[in-house]
Amino acid sequence: MSSTVSLLSTHPDCDPSSRYDGPYRTHRPVSTPVLLAVVGAAVFCGTAMLRQTDSLGSQAFAVRTTSARPLVYNTQGGAVKVLQSSIRRAWTAAEATRNAPPAAYDPEHVQSSYSMIHTTPTAQAQPWLSLWGLMVLALGAAFFVRRIFQRPRAGPHHMAMAAVAGEGMMKPEGDALRAQAAAEMGKGKEVAQRMVDFINASPSAFHATATCVQRLEANGFEKLSEREIWTPKLKAGGKYYFTRNNSSIVAFAIGGKYQPQNGFKIIGAHTDSPNLQVKPTSACGAAGFQQVSVATYGGGLWHTWFDRDLTVAGRVVVRLPDGSLETQLVNIEKPILKVPNIAIHLQSAEERLAFKIQKENHICPILCTAVAARLQGHDDRGPGKHHNVLMDALALKLGCNPADIVDFELSLSDTQPATVGGLFGEFVFSPRIDNLASCFCALEAMVTAPDLEDDTQCRAIVLFDNEEVGSESYSGAGCTHLTTLVNRLTTDFGSGERHVEDHDIALAHSLIFSADGAHAVHPNYMEKHHALHRPEMHKGVVLKFNVNQRYATSSVTASVVREMARRHNIPLQDFSVGNDTPCGSTIGPITATRLGVKTIDMGIAQLSMHSIREMCGTMDILHMCQLFNVFFTEFHKMRLNDNE
Repeated sequence: MSSTVSLLSTHPDCDPSSRYDGPYRTHRPVSTPVLLAVVGAAVFCGTAMLRQTDSLGSQAFAVRTTSARPLVYNTQGGAVKVLQSSIRRAWTAAEATRNAPPAAYDPEHVQSSYSMIHTTPTAQAQPWLSLWGLMVLALGAAFFVRRIFQRPRAGPHHMAMAAVAGEGMMKPEGDALRAQAAAEMGKGKEVAQRMVDFINASPSAFHATATCVQRLEANGFEKLSEREIWTPKLKAGGKYYFTRNNSSIVAFAIGGKYQPQNGFKIIGAHTDSPNLQVKPTSACGAAGFQQVSVATYGGGLWHTWFDRDLTVAGRVVVRLPDGSLETQLVNIEKPILKVPNIAIHLQSAEERLAFKIQKENHICPILCTAVAARLQGHDDRGPGKHHNVLMDALALKLGCNPADIVDFELSLSDTQPATVGGLFGEFVFSPRIDNLASCFCALEAMVTAPDLEDDTQCRAIVLFDNEEVGSESYSGAGCTHLTTLVNRLTTDFGSGERHVEDHDIALAHSLIFSADGAHAVHPNYMEKHHALHRPEMHKGVVLKFNVNQRYATSSVTASVVREMARRHNIPLQDFSVGNDTPCGSTIGPITATRLGVKTIDMGIAQLSMHSIREMCGTMDILHMCQLFNVFFTEFHKMRLNDNE
């Protein structure tokens, strides 16, 4: 077994094929054995009663029919009629015994009637019914005892969550389960902390890309340029990456047994998140304040940006002393901006109820007061597009002259860092979980997935920009990232020759994981989710479905993922919106359409999506990393006959 699966701790008595589909339990329900026992007891007692009433009935009928009148016995109808006949005979026997005179008793006639009754088919079947009832009763009792004392079938992740819930931990093996649960949750916290560090280092899409580059280069990935020919550099077993716009990145590792027709295993995500961005001309103000005009990027929950301690981060174009231009990253790591709320006393009742925001006027952060700027020597120097105090702060951080700043792309971000939280450390409270969580998990799998030398395909992660605004950009999912990758890798690395059909054959053997945040069910808004599709935290990776193709998942791609997850005991959940609820979309349908590759949409269940502070579960981050790891190491081994 590959070291991929070493992340999956295995309880010695856990059945890997068990599926989780309900509340976390460490023992199975006992309703089935109890039902078996009740049925067996009922059959046994019923047949015993039949035999007794037959005996009484024969004597009673003999007393009442001393003449040669024939006795009629109902032999048709099965179990219901047998029971009805027994009741009638018992009642008749009681009446006969109570009313018959002593002289009416005829032993010979009683024996004749008794023999006639007990030679009917129903009467002859009664011993077998008794035996069958005893067998069912014994079987039910055996199952009942076995299910009380048997070990759990739940997988290690389910036991971990049972530990959180406190379910089943007082069973005979509670200490072992608690230890197992603690180990699993410890792994979840460890992975989550690495993700927190990744997010804190990535306040903008540009920083996220740079953070990925650092991790890739530290693990032996070589940088490529789209401006150059790759063929002389590519080789089986090689690891490479290239970027575009400094805000999107493609990293790939070529299997040791790769051939141009073998195909690709691709994980796609996006580096951008809804935020406020500084406008090209931002200097504005009123009432003695210097303010920064901003534009809303994407579909954010903008009311959550009020009263937060904000800063700016992004990319700056700097003119160097030799006259050349260079892009540099900047992050002013202290709170310098604020969007204050209006006091409740200054709002009407309707305004309090609605909290309506005029995005142009109400979301304009305060930078400083004009008086303070002048006192600090930051006087206005000409008709600049931005406040000089902001330009001076950027220049100080970059170590350049304010006049050397040619232009910039700056996003506002929250200075409160991401953190692992919750009473038991089971949550991540963080900005930009959508979708840096997926970027982190993809990167983690790319640098840790083993057995590259035995892989017959190419592993790749593609982290796009601009998903939150439609993906139609130079570095978005609608760009030529994947086309470039496939075109350059469906070439013979030795000769440089390329067969026309290799491109199409490779894509037919490929699969894309489109990874993006999924909507966890909100405990205060349960009605917002379809009753049968309510993903919960800690219960696994969410597979996303939409018949209108807002998600790219199909039964085929979902089955492939389910099989991989089943083999490694990785929990999964399903999500589909209700018919009255609008559905978001992802890069999945775009890449599936542009490239013609089977795709599945999935993600980590989270709350507060598109808020400035979001929330997810630590165990789900672990589950996602494990699933991506298995995808890279085992997809090429799977056999799928889809008749294509």
